[in-house]
Amino acid sequence: CGGDPARAVLVGDASPDTGAAKAAGVPCVVCTFGYNDLPPAELGGDVTIGHFDALVSVIEDFAA
Repeated sequence: CGGDPARAVLVGDASPDTGAAKAAGVPCVVCTFGYNDLPPAELGGDVTIGHFDALVSVIEDFAA
């Protein structure tokens, strides 16, 4: 009832987010701002961003 997982990206700021991305088999962008229950570098995301301005280019890189 949704989209194509091959075209999905999860954006989050905490370990439940990165865990959900891994379980779904989709890339995860970790934001350094927000809740962050662990240091962002330890959350296990594919990419870390410090501002939403970087999100579009990161998603474009995943799509390439």
